Amino acid sequence: MKKWIALVVVFGLAGFAWWYAFDGSTPAKSAYSFRLDDLRAAAAAEPSERPADIAVEAVGNGTAPAFAISGAFDFSERRFDYASFRIGYADGRSVIVDTAADEDIAKNVLKGSFDRAAYRRMIAAMADADRILVTHEHIDHLPVVARYPEPAKIAPALRLTQPEIDALPAFAGGKLPPALANLKPAAFTRATRIGPGIAALQTPGHTEGHVVVFVQTADGAEYLLLGDIVWLMENVRDATTRPRFLQTFFFDPPEDRRTVQAQVRALHGLAAAEPNLVMLPAHDADHMATLIAAGKLKRGF
Repeated sequence: MKKWIALVVVFGLAGFAWWYAFDGSTPAKSAYSFRLDDLRAAAAAEPSERPADIAVEAVGNGTAPAFAISGAFDFSERRFDYASFRIGYADGRSVIVDTAADEDIAKNVLKGSFDRAAYRRMIAAMADADRILVTHEHIDHLPVVARYPEPAKIAPALRLTQPEIDALPAFAGGKLPPALANLKPAAFTRATRIGPGIAALQTPGHTEGHVVVFVQTADGAEYLLLGDIVWLMENVRDATTRPRFLQTFFFDPPEDRRTVQAQVRALHGLAAAEPNLVMLPAHDADHMATLIAAGKLKRGF
């Protein structure tokens, strides 16, 4: 009898460990909607008015184990980029999405590499941008806004959600420079036009202030910048998300697991329904390299 009890305990613990540390499953169906038609309507513009292209600047690189990304029992490594995106118009106007990380964060917090030249290009592009959006308030997306060397140059362009604004002081030693102290929050609770061919929608789950950005370029190509709803396109392909232990202990505050699961399943369905829609997770180095090779994304600002 004691042996049976021991076996039950062992298998029970093993099952709990799998459920907690390696379960990246999502529901078979999801009612979640990314309101693609609303985003298209909000972004609508004549082809000549839309952006000409999207460029990506990777200011740093790192790796992460596969099990932390999709919950599978897989300890191989995946490549991560710490990236910023520049949506450029033919007349020189631009919209920046995400501000990656500075050298301190890239090396000391993320434990990755850092490209100073790429960082300088990003800083310069931010100064010239007509709009600056950040997909969410995490340390590899937002802090350069708070630490920008000349904040008055970028303040008029910033369009941040209230949770993003609330997170800024933590990245600036607790006190924001005057130019950033009284930012007005952007409301993206419905599909909102950012400029011709560009619209944003708040998608809380990974964080409270998370935003996706839709882009339709002059040639008719469509993009959806996903932030960190998923880290890699394999999550969309396989409808998998991060395991519970990571969602609970790695993020502060924790992810809303049920919402993220529903979002990932919805992205899986959207990929099938809209095969020409280019999805851009913020960190998928291999996916971005493939898009660059195909001419769908430009490397560098």
